[in-house]
Amino acid sequence: MTDYDDDFDSALDALDEPVVGGRIDRETFRIRDSEQAEWALRKLRAAKDEVAAINDAATARINAIAERATIMAKGPADNAEFFESKLTEYHRHLLQMDPKKISVKLFGGTLKSHAGFTVLDTGPDEAAVLAWCRENAPHLVRQPAPPEPSLDKVAMKKLANERGQIDVTHDGTYIVVPGVHLVRNQRSFTVDTTTEKDEK
Repeated sequence: MTDYDDDFDSALDALDEPVVGGRIDRETFRIRDSEQAEWALRKLRAAKDEVAAINDAATARINAIAERATIMAKGPADNAEFFESKLTEYHRHLLQMDPKKISVKLFGGTLKSHAGFTVLDTGPDEAAVLAWCRENAPHLVRQPAPPEPSLDKVAMKKLANERGQIDVTHDGTYIVVPGVHLVRNQRSFTVDTTTEKDEK
């Protein structure tokens, strides 16, 4: 904490303003000359320094608590990661044995599986793909306002077959669009520890 200046009492006397209970009456307080202004500046600096000191102390305390929490949580976090991996491994096995085991409800939680999804990838040179489409398949180019052409990837994906070829002419003829291919993400697994009792 910051100490008050030694001239606090004398400064109050010099202000010639009402003081209530040893404190400045904020409703009637006025600064009348440079000496009083300089005193007020010292008070301002002291107040700001005190606020900064309090915030610094709080930040240091918060950081210490966070660091301690990280150390204390490491063991439980490692345990959580271990058991989640083993439950996922078990679910993978169940799904291999029975493809219908997409969700497995247990006493204490649910093992869930989510099918992988396919995304359209235009590679590192999307500008080249855009140029190709503008010349060969303009209907796959979006023209928003203000004009700023870009690929209509949603439309392209709808026209793509499993090999990533695109039916640019809408007649069932699939061709390879340079730089375009489909990326299939793998099935994901999650473990939900929420029970029916928790949801009530």
